[in-house]
Amino acid sequence: MKPLFLLFTSIILRNNVVKAQPPCTNGHTNTDLSTSLSAGLYYIDTDVYVTSDITITDAELLIAGNVTIYVQSGVTLTLKGVHIYGCDEMWQGIILDQEAKIVCNAGATYDNTLIEDADVAIKLYPVASFPYDIYYYD
Repeated sequence: MKPLFLLFTSIILRNNVVKAQPPCTNGHTNTDLSTSLSAGLYYIDTDVYVTSDITITDAELLIAGNVTIYVQSGVTLTLKGVHIYGCDEMWQGIILDQEAKIVCNAGATYDNTLIEDADVAIKLYPVASFPYDIYYYD
């Protein structure tokens, strides 16, 4: 007799739209990045517009496919020891509006910030700011 493997997917109804939640979101808290986040597991399932300065520290952000994080003009997004990645498909990345800033530093727990599984990890407009001391990419 061969073993039977099953894949479970939960369904969430939000604004009369059914969204399938892949198993990799288990244990993650949904967030819209409207406030700063401390250590924890978070999930973003729709496009996010960062409209005020926020800091994310020692957190794991799981991003749904085709989702974009927009950082609006004059706003700073600070990532300290954050791991941002996709689950089941590529996400669109972080887009910095003109005069927006992103700061990537080590956190208290993790010694770097890692952004992966995005079509373009960070897209800069001509006057966006990306301050850095050491920058690695692959």
